[in-house]
Amino acid sequence: MRISGATRRIGQWIGPPLLALVLYWSGLTAWFQKDDFAWLQLRNLLASGRSIWWILFEPLAQGTIRTLSERLYFLSFYEFFGLHALPYHLALFAIFLIALTLLQSVAAKLTGSAAAGFWAAILWVVNAALATPLAWVSGMDEVMFAGFFLLDLWLLLRYLETGDNRFYAAQCATFVLGFGVIELNVVYPAVALIVVLIRAPRESWKIAWLFPVSALYAILHSLAAPLPESGAYRMQFDAQMIRTLATYLNWSLGTGWLRVLNLDSFALRASLATPLMLGLAAFLVRRIRERQWIALLFPAIFVIVLAPLLPLRDHMEYEYLTVPVIGLAMLGGWALASANRLIAIPLAAIYVAVSIPVGHSLTATLHDRSVRLQKIFYAVDALHRAHPTKMAIFTGASKETFDDMIDHHAFALIGIPEACISSRDHFGGEFAIDAATEQRAIEERRAVVYDLHDGVRELR
Repeated sequence: MRISGATRRIGQWIGPPLLALVLYWSGLTAWFQKDDFAWLQLRNLLASGRSIWWILFEPLAQGTIRTLSERLYFLSFYEFFGLHALPYHLALFAIFLIALTLLQSVAAKLTGSAAAGFWAAILWVVNAALATPLAWVSGMDEVMFAGFFLLDLWLLLRYLETGDNRFYAAQCATFVLGFGVIELNVVYPAVALIVVLIRAPRESWKIAWLFPVSALYAILHSLAAPLPESGAYRMQFDAQMIRTLATYLNWSLGTGWLRVLNLDSFALRASLATPLMLGLAAFLVRRIRERQWIALLFPAIFVIVLAPLLPLRDHMEYEYLTVPVIGLAMLGGWALASANRLIAIPLAAIYVAVSIPVGHSLTATLHDRSVRLQKIFYAVDALHRAHPTKMAIFTGASKETFDDMIDHHAFALIGIPEACISSRDHFGGEFAIDAATEQRAIEERRAVVYDLHDGVRELR
C-alpha cells in the first residue's frame, strides 16, 4: 500500500512527540526531589515578607538568577497546584514538545532535507541525557533553554529566508528573554554568527550587536554573583578542559553511562563509541569536501554550548548535554537521511540500542526515588499534624532521604518549624543535634522523634 505525501508528512511531525511520550512516560508521574523543595518554598519566602523583586532576581543556588525557568515557574505553579506534581511535569513536557518541533524545522531548513529534520528529532528524543530534565521538575531550565535556543535559530533562519525584519526583531527579543532562563544563553551569538557567515555573510553585522549584550550580561552577573573560589562550582581553566569535553562527547553517545546498566567494561564502551564517532566524523569530512559548510555548525553547537561548562570539571552532570547534543542530533539526522544506509543504519542502531536502555534506567530511577520520598513526606505530614508546633527530630533516615529531601528543607512546606537529625545518626551537617539538646527537647515536650527506617513511625 502506497503512503501519500500528506500522510508521510503528518507521520514525520507526530512521530518524535509520540516516541517521547513512550520513552519518558514515567517521568510525567514522578514527584518532587532535591532542588524542587527549595524552589517550592519561594511562596513561603514571599509570605514571610520577602519582596517579589528579591524572589525573582536575588542570586540563589550557586548564584543563579533564572527568573523564568525557576522563580516564576515554581512560584506560579505552587500557587495554583501546590504539591501536585503532575501539572509541573505537563508544563515541562509541553515546552519540550515545542522545542522538539522547532528542532525538526530548524534541522530541515539548515540541511534542506525534511527527512534530516525528522531523524534529528528522533536522535535527540532517544538521547539519554534528556532523562533527567524530563523526569525532574527542576529540569525546566534545561528544557526551556532548548526551547529558547531553537526558537532563536528558527526566527533567524526565517529572517534570512524572507528578509522580514519582524523575524529579526523577534529573534532579538527572545534572545534577551533567554537570560531569564539560564546563564548559558550568552553562547547564542556565537552560534548565530556561524549561521549567518555561512548563509548570508552580508547580514553578519546584525548579529554583531548580540555579543555586547552577552558580554554586558556576563559582567553584571559576575558582579551580582561572583564565581566561587572553592568547591564543586570552582572554575578551573586548564588543559583538563579537553578531557572534560571528551568525557561529555562520550556521554552524548550514551556509551559513557553504560554503568547504570551494570556494564562498566572500558573495552565495551570503546567498541561502541568508536564507530559512532568515526561515522559522524566521516560524514562531516564528506560534507566539508563537498563545500557544504553548514555541516560545521553542528559540531560547533556542541562545543560552543558546552564551552562555559568545561571549567566545571568537579561538577559534571549528564543533563548539561540537553542542548549541546542538538548539534550532534542534527548532524546524525542529516547522515541518516543522505549517507550510505548500509553504514548509517547500523550505527544508528548502536546508538539507539545504548541510549534507550540508559535513558529508561535513569528515568525509572528518578521516578522511583521521587515516589519513595513522596510516601515519607506525607507519612510525616500525617503524624506531625498532632504536633504542629514541635520540632521534628528524624532518626533512621537513609542517605537518599537526607540528601534528596531533608537537606533541602522539604518539611518546611508542611509547616514543620524545625527539623533535625538525631544524635544517634552519624550524619546531618547543619541538621545535626547534640545528644543533650535532643534529650532536653524531648523531655520538655518541645520535640517529637520520627523513625524513618523501614517506613515512618513516631517514637515515644
